Amino acid sequence: MLKHHGVCADPEIGVHDLSPDDRFLVIASDGLWDVFTNEEVAQVVTNQGDAEICARALTDGALRKGSMDNVTVVVVQLCD
Repeated sequence: MLKHHGVCADPEIGVHDLSPDDRFLVIASDGLWDVFTNEEVAQVVTNQGDAEICARALTDGALRKGSMDNVTVVVVQLCD
């Protein structure tokens, strides 16, 4: 059972129909989204070809930008 500390345990869920152009899926905690826009994340992922490098770059970037929250980033490569 979660203790009440003003933290919401309900995830934000979105639905997106994948297209052949979709190359990556980014799943991340608030620590990333607090300091990066969707467009900035897309730019980082587009400029890198490797999912692990993308996740590391986004995590390091969020910490450099001063994120004060948990920073967890998973990047899934959808196709080659």
